[in-house]
Amino acid sequence: MRRSHFTDARAVGSRSSSRSALGAIFAGALLVAGADVQSQPADVSGADTQKRTTVIGYASVAEALRVLKEKPGSSVTVTEPDRWTIIREAAPAYTQWSFTPVGHYAHPAVVRRGIKIAENGDVSIETTSLCEAQKLSCDKLLEEFQQMNARAKQSVQQRLQNSAPR
Repeated sequence: MRRSHFTDARAVGSRSSSRSALGAIFAGALLVAGADVQSQPADVSGADTQKRTTVIGYASVAEALRVLKEKPGSSVTVTEPDRWTIIREAAPAYTQWSFTPVGHYAHPAVVRRGIKIAENGDVSIETTSLCEAQKLSCDKLLEEFQQMNARAKQSVQQRLQNSAPR
């Protein structure tokens, strides 16, 4: 089994309005898109997979799914008809976990997207993923998230422009 991950954080906007409002805008954007991401191999050295954690904080996609489903305050949704499991962590984390369904070309994989709001109002979307499928499948998943990112950035920028005082 090959494990790979991709991670990246890019600033996508800055606004002097409240952190909660920006968080809500970006949480909505995460429903449709992800952040710019770059593929890198995960460090999977070591024989004991029960004790090893990855960049997402869990040893495997299955462990992440099991633990996050039971986490207090998380909401779990299964999309129709494609059967992705989406887990959202509420404020202040503003984090969304997207798990590939059985039968998906990159299964098992999870993509974690989180909103980061700096004290000065700068906002970024951080994307981290663990993909246990073949490299080509993981790369294809990465490409899809890069395309979704372009749409998310455009949506967020439009919302920020529309909410700016005139």
